[in-house]
Amino acid sequence: MPLITAAGRPFHIQRLGSGPPVVLIHGLVIGNLATWFFGVAPLLARGRSVLLYDQRGHGLSAPADSGFDLATSSADLGGVLSAVEGFDGPVDVVGHSYGGAVALRFALDVPERVRRIVVLDAPLPPFDPAEVASMMKEVDEDQMRQLIELDHQQFSELAARLAAGRGRRGALRADRARHLREGTTVTADLMSEPPIDATALARLARPVLCVYGSRSPFRSRADELAAILPDARVVELKGGHLLPLECPAEVVRVVEEFLDG
Repeated sequence: MPLITAAGRPFHIQRLGSGPPVVLIHGLVIGNLATWFFGVAPLLARGRSVLLYDQRGHGLSAPADSGFDLATSSADLGGVLSAVEGFDGPVDVVGHSYGGAVALRFALDVPERVRRIVVLDAPLPPFDPAEVASMMKEVDEDQMRQLIELDHQQFSELAARLAAGRGRRGALRADRARHLREGTTVTADLMSEPPIDATALARLARPVLCVYGSRSPFRSRADELAAILPDARVVELKGGHLLPLECPAEVVRVVEEFLDG
């Protein structure tokens, strides 16, 4: 279990592949680095050095009771990148759900450390209660497994691991998600997040790809971003919010085309 110390706390990381550096950021509560590990990450790692990490309080990173706001999450990301060899210079940043908002905030905070940005079905602050509820919603692993088995046989290993996780490990994940929802400031942090700085976004001189699901509750956010950012394009994929699990091969295809552009 690789652990590093960044921003004064332990973070769980995984690295795959070699080549240009790209970091993948998962969403809140129901997400962790496994969101990427068995689908998107190995495919991207065919030609890139891919870094995954569990955000604070998630997965195998140290538990946390607070600090889920975008400013702290961006600082955490900067600390993780500084602690991993080969990731202290400009990197490509890919964020799913709340991780996409973290990616944008990091690019605004330290643009010199970012090359290109992929925002994957991310909501944008200020978050309304329905958006927060959507991000907090538990995922039925049976339905997720069936979806992957039906549409993406090549990711059968992921399906098997999800199935195996329904025992003790599945219970531990459920306990961690419950603690995040009920025993931390995550909801308060989300609801108090100020609006994204549209003026700063309009000056962000980095290419941004906005990939959103056709059935996602956040689909309209892609068009909002494209209208503000100076160098952005939108790609719509058939799916809902959990695109890294629903259609990982398609996600990798559009991300690689963008990063290679």
